[in-house]
Amino acid sequence: MNTDSLNNIYITGYSYIGTSSEYTDSIVVIKYDPNGGLLWRKKIEHIWPGALSMRSALDANGNLFIGTVGINPGFVLIKLDSNGNVLFNVANASSLNQNFNSMRLKNNLVVFTSYAANGSQASVVAYDTTGVFLWSHIFPSRGG
Repeated sequence: MNTDSLNNIYITGYSYIGTSSEYTDSIVVIKYDPNGGLLWRKKIEHIWPGALSMRSALDANGNLFIGTVGINPGFVLIKLDSNGNVLFNVANASSLNQNFNSMRLKNNLVVFTSYAANGSQASVVAYDTTGVFLWSHIFPSRGG
């Protein structure tokens, strides 16, 4: 959950295929005004099965960044403007996608970390806020 400078509330979550919570079929984003009135609801369908944890952050302009990890293609970064329009939806497969650890947004940089299920390796991936992939690294570690 995030709140913007006007105290509008952004909720992000998944919808699932069938009755199983094992596989997601879309991300759902809902924006409410400070009094709980629905401003918009957006469903972002995706093709990456088995999406795991999700993180989100707002920038100073009210753009919402959503990060998630799926079995394939790995890290996914989505940017929506304050009206719910998807500005980009990009993915990078050069990650250890088993355990999404964190996502940070600062200035014009979005960074993700994850680690392998067995705890032997971690990865970090960086994008700029226009969705351009910058770099990634995989290294021996127990966490990102």
